[in-house]
Amino acid sequence: MIKQKLIDSINPSAPMKAIKRNCIESRTWKAVLSCECIYDPTEPGTHLEQIENCEIKDCSFYNFRPITSKTKKEIKQERYDSLSQDEKDIIDFKNELFVQRINKKKIS
Repeated sequence: MIKQKLIDSINPSAPMKAIKRNCIESRTWKAVLSCECIYDPTEPGTHLEQIENCEIKDCSFYNFRPITSKTKKEIKQERYDSLSQDEKDIIDFKNELFVQRINKKKIS
């Protein structure tokens, strides 16, 4: 009960807090080191490719795993595609304003 309260009190939005949360849930670093995201030579891809392709979304480390810029762009595009047209219009408008400000600074 106390352990669960401690786990629930940790905000998993920062990397170190996510790691702490995972360590508390796993009890020891040894358990963390033997987790499912360790490189498996029998699977295709390098260590980083395997971590990037991880599908365990409820893992405390999922949002902090290293990913390529190509994957980041794909994720960003997927999020954008899932928005309503009104939300897309707002984002596009803000992006236009940003580009205008950048161009103004270049001219000055």
